[in-house]
Amino acid sequence: YGRVPGCRGCPLPSMILVVSNDNGATWQPPREITPPGTGQYDPQIVVDPADHRTVYAAWLQRKKLDMVVAKSVDFGQSWSIVVADRGLLDADKPVLAVRGEDVYIGFNRDGHILIASSHDRGITFTSANVSPKSKLVRALAGGATVDPHGSVYLSWAGYTQRDGATGRVNLYISKSSDGGESWTTRLMDASGAPPDCGAYR
Repeated sequence: YGRVPGCRGCPLPSMILVVSNDNGATWQPPREITPPGTGQYDPQIVVDPADHRTVYAAWLQRKKLDMVVAKSVDFGQSWSIVVADRGLLDADKPVLAVRGEDVYIGFNRDGHILIASSHDRGITFTSANVSPKSKLVRALAGGATVDPHGSVYLSWAGYTQRDGATGRVNLYISKSSDGGESWTTRLMDASGAPPDCGAYR
């Protein structure tokens, strides 16, 4: 979220990539994945566990209306960029999961948990509502993974109108075994803001 060295025109925030080829002992100079144009928010980066070399990154851009995905097949030296989802309302808190042909980005938009799915290694995407019947004022993705059998799991938190942003938070796990077309969602637990405590006064 600071200024990009050597780039006076880069907006805030702009993402910068740093790469190590020796397990973190030394690092290449910082550089952009792509010229930002507009602010870039909430970056995610994942190495495909199927081949241990294809790298995916995801972030929000264009006032958080665009969910952008980048892919590199040469260890981060060059990238292909695609807009995986575009909306009229801003998105928030993307989570990225990949395995082989399958790429998933879960995110929040307008109180719903959505997921953009690709089955051609991030070339094309379709989006679906993970839990369309949920009546929530806010939902935030927490993490995602694809298992070796191809099922995708998404953890997320849902805030109800009654509880608001500081009350109880429902914690869910959603699963799809058909490439993200249909989902089953299970309430795992509830959390919330800590109560007032005299020890902190």
